[in-house]
Amino acid sequence: MTMSNSSSTGLSFASVRGYLIWEQIGSGGFSKVFRAANEQSGKVAAVKLVFLSQPNNPALGPVQVASEEDIKLLKKEVQVHRTMKHVNVLEFMDSLLVDQRQKGLEHSVPGLYMLLELAAGGDLFDKIAPDVGVSEELAKFYFTQLVSGLSYIHSKGICHRDLKPENLLLSSEGDLKISDFGLCAVYKHQGKERLLSGRCGSLPYVAPELNASGGYQAEPVDMWGAGVVLFTLLVGNTPWDEPTLNSPEFEAYLSGELLKYEPWTKISREPLQMLLGLLDVNPKSRWTLQQVAGHPWLLTPSQVSRTRLGQELTQGLRQTGHMDLVNPRNTQPIRAPNASQFVSQYTSQLSQIASQFMQSAGMLSQNPNGTQDMNQQLTRFYTRLPPQDTSARMEICIQHLVKKEHLDFGRTIKLGLLDSRKQWMAGEITFTDGPYGDHSTMVQVLKAKGDPLEWRRFFWRLTKMAELQSYIIT
Repeated sequence: MTMSNSSSTGLSFASVRGYLIWEQIGSGGFSKVFRAANEQSGKVAAVKLVFLSQPNNPALGPVQVASEEDIKLLKKEVQVHRTMKHVNVLEFMDSLLVDQRQKGLEHSVPGLYMLLELAAGGDLFDKIAPDVGVSEELAKFYFTQLVSGLSYIHSKGICHRDLKPENLLLSSEGDLKISDFGLCAVYKHQGKERLLSGRCGSLPYVAPELNASGGYQAEPVDMWGAGVVLFTLLVGNTPWDEPTLNSPEFEAYLSGELLKYEPWTKISREPLQMLLGLLDVNPKSRWTLQQVAGHPWLLTPSQVSRTRLGQELTQGLRQTGHMDLVNPRNTQPIRAPNASQFVSQYTSQLSQIASQFMQSAGMLSQNPNGTQDMNQQLTRFYTRLPPQDTSARMEICIQHLVKKEHLDFGRTIKLGLLDSRKQWMAGEITFTDGPYGDHSTMVQVLKAKGDPLEWRRFFWRLTKMAELQSYIIT
């Protein structure tokens, strides 16, 4: 029987297959994502909770509820995702629909609970420095895994239609996981293919044929998205705002002029060939998965060492000083965070999945008592001020960057804004006691929705604001 449980949030949640929700790690639209742990097996997972009605629980506050159209798409997502079993696709483990009229669940938060593999390594692109990117060998490593996962998805007759950094996660070992099948479509069944018609996806990653009327072929759309992802890996930015003449960069790409300038000129011949094949504006001549797999660049395995994967991935962050904020080198913590028995038990369960990759990627921080904290978020920093003072200074900073109507000041600062590519991103800033004495604060700038690279760009701007910069511990 599925019983409800209380988490660190103070709310009562249903358990799914013995997994108990512990803490919130993300949100977006009409859903929230939590870490969960199985008390018997010690395994950890993620639970995506979709709200189908307004929960009668003041602690949760008002939430966005899924519409009838949302629910229709959600059912398709669940139906498709649960069939996907591949090392480079995030695993869908189980689901549970909770109605408060059900016996034993009267006090549980209602909604659709989706039990998913925990991508303990977090966002792939959260670990990449904006406008820097990664080495070509590391880009090859992750692009090869993306192609492997995409080949499997297409073999099932499914088009993902939303390949972008936000949907590319990492396992605890640093392997790529394709996630979020909310916009997917079945294009092939029993050997017969059909054209797709729905217009969807994020503008910087969407294929140009979606701007035209009529149907479009499915597979070339994902190939274009994979091409933009590859460029973003190599460069640390997308090539354009959108694939239309409204974008000067895309217009220059069409004429060939863009290829004469950095960062295009810095890309080596073979990966550049790959990019130009994938970013062919004609879907009929755009490279297929077979052409990609047979290209010399991918026929030679990546030379990146597994033992150095995390360090290689965050190299750009180290060079630009980002990692000095995440794990200060010049100041040692003098106290460990307070932890209840359940927190200690949960941390112990998490430590089982901690890996060399997570250690070298800076996701494990050392405490004075010799233990380690696991933190997926690499958008955090510490100040020499108590939380209340840090929050007050942050409020001043944030008003220079975010419009007032998109700000909500409280125990946490909730915000939303357009990124440099005119795409919406949202999140919150939290303030908790830091480990560097009584007058220190850990500030986490947590993304709920949006491009991880753009969110990091926003985070970096925050840390350079005069009101905060001199108080940040490095």
